[in-house]
Amino acid sequence: MLRLELSLFALASVVFALPASAQCGGCSDLSITSETVGTTTNYTVAVTGSLPNTIAWAAVGDTAGETVFDLGQLGSVTLCLAQPFVIAPIGFTDANGDVSLAFAVPASDPLGIDLATQAAAFTIGFDFSVIPPALTLDSCISNTATISL
Repeated sequence: MLRLELSLFALASVVFALPASAQCGGCSDLSITSETVGTTTNYTVAVTGSLPNTIAWAAVGDTAGETVFDLGQLGSVTLCLAQPFVIAPIGFTDANGDVSLAFAVPASDPLGIDLATQAAAFTIGFDFSVIPPALTLDSCISNTATISL
């Protein structure tokens, strides 16, 4: 089967903008670590074992739950977060499907909130073994992790 693979920012925008209910992720591993050094807390968000060579996204919300996105002929995508949540790019995965993002916040001013976080990666393609060619979607949704700010 010949497939043309495309990674699209627009796909993630469509997937995460649709209203939502199936099984939560576990295709990849999401870990969030923190370390306080002096007056700064350094966080690292790491995804391993996701789809290779595509954008990994983080969905972040204040409540765990379940949100299902029905994508018609492409199937559905389920996140283990209740709406509302926000989406931010983590970065491009490497050939192994791994990516990490580091950021720092002042340790002297904690927000005192815990946020549920889940990573997702998508690849959209075309299956040319059928006429007309069919649109395909591969998705990889991680476990849910908590970040404490």
